[in-house]
Amino acid sequence: HKGGGNDKGEGRGEGERIGDGVSGMLKAASATGVAVVVGAEEPEPSGGAGAAGVSGGDEPTPSAPDDALEANDSEGASAAFTSTTTAAAARTATAVVEAVLVEAAAAVASTSASSSVAAAAAAAVPAHELFDAHCHWHLNSNSSAFTVSLARSLSGAAFTSTQPPDWTAAVAAAAAATATAAAATACAATASSTTTPNGLIAAAATDIVAATSGDGAEERRPPGFGLALGLHPWWAHLHPVRTDPVWLETLRSHLLALPAAIVGEIGLDRVAVPMDDAGQKTGEPDYQNQLECFHAQLALAAELERPIAMHCVKAYGDVGDIFRARETMPPRVLMHSYGGTAAFLVGLTRMKRWGARFYFGFSAVVNLRSPKTAAVIRAVPADRLVIESDLVSPHGAEADLRTMLAFVAEARGWSVADAARITRENAHRFYAAQHT
Repeated sequence: HKGGGNDKGEGRGEGERIGDGVSGMLKAASATGVAVVVGAEEPEPSGGAGAAGVSGGDEPTPSAPDDALEANDSEGASAAFTSTTTAAAARTATAVVEAVLVEAAAAVASTSASSSVAAAAAAAVPAHELFDAHCHWHLNSNSSAFTVSLARSLSGAAFTSTQPPDWTAAVAAAAAATATAAAATACAATASSTTTPNGLIAAAATDIVAATSGDGAEERRPPGFGLALGLHPWWAHLHPVRTDPVWLETLRSHLLALPAAIVGEIGLDRVAVPMDDAGQKTGEPDYQNQLECFHAQLALAAELERPIAMHCVKAYGDVGDIFRARETMPPRVLMHSYGGTAAFLVGLTRMKRWGARFYFGFSAVVNLRSPKTAAVIRAVPADRLVIESDLVSPHGAEADLRTMLAFVAEARGWSVADAARITRENAHRFYAAQHT
């Protein structure tokens, strides 16, 4: 699944904003008759199954610069610079270019200063004011103690599973993260002594209910809070619903035992190819099976009235059609690490029956690779925007959350404190917990 590497290109968003400002000034210079040579835009990095985060955008790669920005070597343009106006043109060109350079430097300095201020403010936000709306830390078995410690220091963390074999670990992590200190110890002991997922889930639910029912409970979060159980499209080939329906019934029983758990990570991915646990390709894509697994889990979530955490890569048209055609829907849908266009996002939020149910998450590891992310974030309704780490390793997750928080604050024109409060409250609302 998504790795926890540090090479995420967090600075691309800032750099592209600076570039946009300089581009505008260069166009102004071009309009005065100054020939300016500008290189082609760098293509947007491409993502793929197995990368450290997968960009799900269907948007085209950035286009080359406008023709107006290219050097004009035509005879007509050259003829305009006659011998009688060469000196004046040179003075004009020098003045314009100097002005462009001064304004460009000011733009860079202003943007850098703004980003530095936002980053500094984000670094100062107390951890308990941050909510990670989508993470996979339970998959990192070497960091279980740090995982629980980090999750308990935050306002919340949503442990999102990927396939049946990791449901047990996700349940244990969420239980330890949301229970009282005493119950967390009991859950850890249960995890080490219980051999079956059903037994662990039942024991964890019992521990949390007991821990949150007394007058002295530290927290009052229901069993399954901050937990998503489901089958990710990357692993759907291992559990085809046509020939292996048992996992779907097991999922139902787990959800019934944990009334606050949601369904996820589910969805569609046209880029993914079947892989084994070592990440090696094992066959050809079976998109039809993905569709069947997605439909089955979507129907279960709607039946049990559970939100879903949604993965979508290069399948936005199908996803939109499926949502529009449904007679029933889950109460809330998180389009996590959303990589689609602003137009598609707006289309979802304006759906007549289901538009108010869509939330959108953004992570540094996936979304800061695209120069369009700021504009997409501005299109999200303020009460449906969340931040997430979307990492397997907890190490670096808090830093990524703060990076994304600063980016959201700048994109929306909010203070960092307001961005933390808004995204935190939205995440609590999505996972149906009280604001803390």
